[in-house]
Amino acid sequence: MRSGLTSFWVLALFSDYPYDPDMFLRFTACSIFRFGVLFGLLTGCSPSPASTDTDTAATEGSSTPSPVANPSLRRESAPSKTAETPRAAVKNATLQFISEKIQINVLPGGKEVAIAGRYLFANPRRQKWFSRIYFPFFIDDVHPRPTTITVAPGAYKKHKQGIAVPVKIKAQNQKEITIAYRQSAPDQTATHLVSSAMAFGKNLETARFDLILPSPYRLYSSSYPLKLYKEDGDCRIYRYEQTPFTPDTDFTVSWR
Repeated sequence: MRSGLTSFWVLALFSDYPYDPDMFLRFTACSIFRFGVLFGLLTGCSPSPASTDTDTAATEGSSTPSPVANPSLRRESAPSKTAETPRAAVKNATLQFISEKIQINVLPGGKEVAIAGRYLFANPRRQKWFSRIYFPFFIDDVHPRPTTITVAPGAYKKHKQGIAVPVKIKAQNQKEITIAYRQSAPDQTATHLVSSAMAFGKNLETARFDLILPSPYRLYSSSYPLKLYKEDGDCRIYRYEQTPFTPDTDFTVSWR
């Protein structure tokens, strides 16, 4: 504004035109407006729209927290890949452990066993279920880690005391997992872990345990009441079946 007034007085003093008050006011107003525009450009100050101010104030003054993903839903839809729990114990309790069929086959020589387990799981939900189930092995100073482990279908991840098996089941469907392995039995005893299935909190609908003994070996002891099922050539097959089944005792057998 000062530069505008100065320009007007210079023009008035050094011109031949007489002083005009109206012209003075118009020139002063124009100078003030130009000065305001220049000041705004230099300082970056400009008025914000009223809607922007209102929205900002509502956001900053609001006590409503920002929405976040429901952690329980996140766990259900995508369980942790590293989550490992005892056999059949999984975070999502809707998975059902229906039945298991275990076979312990004493190999010729009586110092090694081939063990196979067939496990049936059911997914009653309306969406697919996917996670890993940890299957532990019986390992001690006499019985080393099993060898030649196979899983069908799918692969597995090794762990010190067992394996983690990925299990994917379609909505309202069932799936059977087969795990087979060999293990040294120098003391002529073998154990397959069963009690870890108690983590499900429910009985299995059915269970079947078989022991196959080649001649000349005979059953010496068992943690379940095995009975001679049939003789097949030089082998004797012993069996135990129970419906429903409470998996509170491991399947341990010995032979002589």
